[in-house]
Amino acid sequence: MYLLYLLCTAVVLASGCDKLGGGRPEKVYGTVISVDEAKKEVVIKDASTGKQRTLATENPGQLAVLKPGMEIKAKIKRGTNVAEKVAPRVEKDSGKSGGQKDGEE
Repeated sequence: MYLLYLLCTAVVLASGCDKLGGGRPEKVYGTVISVDEAKKEVVIKDASTGKQRTLATENPGQLAVLKPGMEIKAKIKRGTNVAEKVAPRVEKDSGKSGGQKDGEE
């Protein structure tokens, strides 16, 4: 009886494991290689792998501000190449947080 209970529990857990991380988007950083507004796609060089990656977007308005060579960040639906959000990457000013005052070197 216990063996049947454990087997059923294992099956239920295994069927739900793929859904646990499926809701969170994947964060990707990279450099824009090209933008095709007609196809609603942007080709980037992924910063973590160094490979080219084509991202489709549901919101073509996000592509209007992207230019080749621009650093971007994107949130991608897991298991797809569909970007929920694509935006230019903004670097924080390290001089201000380093404890230096304006005018000091």
